[in-house]
Amino acid sequence: LSAKANEQNLEQQRQQEEVAKLKAAANGAVNKALKSKEIDELKKALEGAMEQGIDDLQTKRAVASLKEEEEKKVLTDKLQEAIKERNMEHLKEAIAAGKEGKVLE
Repeated sequence: LSAKANEQNLEQQRQQEEVAKLKAAANGAVNKALKSKEIDELKKALEGAMEQGIDDLQTKRAVASLKEEEEKKVLTDKLQEAIKERNMEHLKEAIAAGKEGKVLE
């Protein structure tokens, strides 16, 4: 190969390696976020995965986990507000919603 073709091949190989590193980092972030179940961490990891074009089983699990954690947060906030208000009717509604959403067992 000519020197120019060889240089182009090396540059292409470097770019492919960089893409592979970015994808590996995004996958690692998704796995870490799945373990933590932190909403902000899940969002950030999913954003990184989407930027890298990753749409695998772990990413789908992270999307489902994010949805579940956001629902839990809403229900937990309702419970806390009902407790703060000391309103029995709101508290009963919040407990029922928590049980329905499986936040409370």
